[in-house]
Parts: sequence; C-alpha cells; structure tokens
Amino acid sequence: MKRRINIPDRDYRISPPAQNSKGDVFVAGEYDYATSGNTYLYRVNPDTGSVTKILTLPAGEFVGDYTVKVDDEDRIYARSNQKLYCVDAAGTLKWTFTTTPPPQLAGSRQGANIALSWSTNAAGFNLVSVTNLSSTNWTLVSPSPSVVNGQNFVTNSATGNAKFYRLRNP
Repeated sequence: MKRRINIPDRDYRISPPAQNSKGDVFVAGEYDYATSGNTYLYRVNPDTGSVTKILTLPAGEFVGDYTVKVDDEDRIYARSNQKLYCVDAAGTLKWTFTTTPPPQLAGSRQGANIALSWSTNAAGFNLVSVTNLSSTNWTLVSPSPSVVNGQNFVTNSATGNAKFYRLRNP
C-alpha cells in the first residue's frame, strides 16, 4: 500500500520501510513524480535522518504498489506490480525480473455458439476445458485458435452439457 507524506514544497509517495542489519532503512517512492515520472529507491539513515537516492527506477517500469524487502545478506529487493529489482546497499543493480500478467479470457455468446478470445501477447497459454469443476482432467480445446488483430479466437458450441474454460500455461 502506498502512503502519502506531505512535506512543505514536496510530495512523496513511498513504500513501507525495510531495514538492513546496519539499521539503514530503505523505501521506494516517487518524488516530484509529475516532473520526472521516475520512482527512486532511497536509503534513510535513522540516526542522522539523511536520505540518499541510491537507484533511479525508470518511468513506466515501476508502477502500482511498491514493496521493499531486505534479505539476510543485506540485498535490497524493490518490487512493483510488474518489476522486481535487486540491489546492494550501495545501489548497485544486481538483477531485474519482469513479470507478465496472465492474459484475460473473454467470452461472448454468438447464437448457439460461444466465442472465446485472449491476447496473443501472452505466448504459451492454451485454452482448456472441463465439464465438472471438481475434475482435474482439463483437456485442450479444439479447434486450435485462429488469430485476428492480435487476439486468439476459438468458437465452440454452447449447447449440451455445461463446460468451463480457462487458460493454462504448461
């Protein structure tokens, strides 16, 4: 959850704090976000109150709620909805990891059929179905999807027994 702190002439949105073994506190946040669009990782010395920007997280790459954690070896992990950064206490970037949200499955009735669609941007997802939700025997749906305007489409009959659909990434 983001917290908003108002300081005269400044506006910050920051993550909950995380502390390393030396007592330094780390937060990810936006400072003058409207100007730069960037988010920053800050180190705060609780004894002196000094704040040091140790890493700039590029605009658009670090969106949503922020979380900062510190592990037993004092590596700092800054996470947003779609990106994870690992840095050392000096701000040296060790690695990044990008998550891709799963595609959304959409369905619409078309006469006696159901048309199902999902984005082709999420490679590796297959449409599977089952007639009983307590079953673990989800089977690949046929026919194979056709692609139209960046969307996978499958049309199946909507008559007969109920069917449940989902996207699965093997």
